[in-house]
Amino acid sequence: GQARPGDTLEYTITVRNTGNAIGRSLVVSDPVDPRLTILTPVPDGGVVGANNTVTWSPTAPLSVNASATFRLRTRIASP
Repeated sequence: GQARPGDTLEYTITVRNTGNAIGRSLVVSDPVDPRLTILTPVPDGGVVGANNTVTWSPTAPLSVNASATFRLRTRIASP
């Protein structure tokens, strides 16, 4: 069906290290549409910042060919 105001939307963001070296000091950012309310706390250590952007800064390095997954829940704002 069609999403409506008040509905909860769940996003999954997966990043993969396709390089040939271990990824260190990673930062993953996702600007969220301003018509969505970010539900907190954000899983996986995400932090809500300016302009409705969620940022994750995992402390563990990302091995070659490894992936990391980050989740986010939002609610559609009322018009």
